[in-house]
Amino acid sequence: MPSLNEFHQQFKDRGVRLLTMSKEDAGTVDKFVKDKKILYPVAIDDGGKTAEIYGVSGVPDALVLDADGRIVWRGHPGDHESLVKAVEQALEDAAIVAPPQTPHKRLKDVVTRLSDGALGEAHVAAGKLVADTDADVSSQANAITQSIEALVTRHKEKAEEEAKSGGYFAAAQRLQKLADRLKGSSLQKDLTQRADEIRKTPNAAQDLAAGEMLEKAFEAAFKGDTARTYKELNALVKKFPGTRSAEQAKSILQGS
Repeated sequence: MPSLNEFHQQFKDRGVRLLTMSKEDAGTVDKFVKDKKILYPVAIDDGGKTAEIYGVSGVPDALVLDADGRIVWRGHPGDHESLVKAVEQALEDAAIVAPPQTPHKRLKDVVTRLSDGALGEAHVAAGKLVADTDADVSSQANAITQSIEALVTRHKEKAEEEAKSGGYFAAAQRLQKLADRLKGSSLQKDLTQRADEIRKTPNAAQDLAAGEMLEKAFEAAFKGDTARTYKELNALVKKFPGTRSAEQAKSILQGS
């Protein structure tokens, strides 16, 4: 599919992995890949187990999974605009800070920490080089610290928007996950405190409980326990109707 080749080229260097699956035999898949000049990997879903876990009942069907393996978008793979928008949002939510294209050799440790997702360690290490006498080192270190701080600001603003609209679980999770990755940095404490405050917000209990149920459903899916996955999803929809997590669960069930 041309649009997926385009998608693959657009995101392959940004930490996004496109994987398509087929129930056809290996010979048929290999021929299709060569004839259509497909640039991305195509796996064989022998027995349809993966399709069952993710509730795929018809093809084509496309899913976007976030950094935690949760379904954040579902639609037609040919809907390039919606697909790209969903992936861009997932990348933003994943809190990725890209290193300089040609990093100075003295920033090797900082770049390694960024690649490992250790934003707090990267922030501290880069901060020590901001006042370096080498202009290139100082400039790149400053750019990294500013990128991390800007990322924190964006996530704080997004969390406030989510909490304001009743998405307490999403807001608290956003802040806590980012705080965990900022360990060792002065930026961590404020995020942790705000996450705790959101969890204690009056009327937040239902949304928080619904979010926990959705997490359990995803855990079951990762383990290949289809029966438990659907049990958790159905229970969530019935117990916490109207919550964000219940609506997401409903969307997954409707696609199955």
